[in-house]
Amino acid sequence: MATEHIQLVLEGAADRCSPFRAYCPEAQLQQEEFESLGPDRRKRARDARATLHAVNGDSRPVYAAKAEIFRALGHPARVRIIELLRDGERSVGSLQGALGLDSSGTSQHLALLRKQGLVSGRRDGTTIYYRVTEDAVFGLLEATRVLLESMLGRQQAELAELAGSLTDDAALWRDGTPS
Repeated sequence: MATEHIQLVLEGAADRCSPFRAYCPEAQLQQEEFESLGPDRRKRARDARATLHAVNGDSRPVYAAKAEIFRALGHPARVRIIELLRDGERSVGSLQGALGLDSSGTSQHLALLRKQGLVSGRRDGTTIYYRVTEDAVFGLLEATRVLLESMLGRQQAELAELAGSLTDDAALWRDGTPS
């Protein structure tokens, strides 16, 4: 039935949002309402929101979407989580221990990364395991490392040049012939 509805929306409904909202009100729930739902209805609400987003299309410019990814990686703990997941999935407890954070802090960082689609989790009994969803994120971190090395190298060269010129100036002053 959802497929039929999406087809109707795509076939040119005047307001592309309202027909879907009427069909699936879970897509429009506020956070408090969402949290009060049972697990099955929360999943349906998440799916409805994702479908609504897919139907409406992502009208953000690419640079805005890139900024959201960088914002998600904008905390050292989240970058470290991605680095820790390079070798494969890890449990929340393992990540928590490696990060030195409490469970609340670790969960918040994982939730933000999950919201951006950078990591995904799976439950095995009472343990939740996380993994990186796109290996391209490792390339992004590697490119950042290369950029940092390049910037540091340039700064070191500038400092060495400055130190050399200061040494030359000091020698001139010592000899009594200031420049």
